[in-house]
Amino acid sequence: MYSFFARSLLARSVSFVATLASFAAAPAARGEVILQYFETPWAEIEARVPEIAAAGYDALWLPP
Repeated sequence: MYSFFARSLLARSVSFVATLASFAAAPAARGEVILQYFETPWAEIEARVPEIAAAGYDALWLPP
């Protein structure tokens, strides 16, 4: 029969290994930047796409 200390140590070790495994399995994080563009005519948005891309935005969100 395990003592409380041994069970606690085992539980912490298993948790630690599981945490490491989850980080190893996760894809590398990439910070994408989305510009929320609203109240703007489509022609203006279309004309400014090169400028928006040059500013570093990866995507546009155009809510209705």
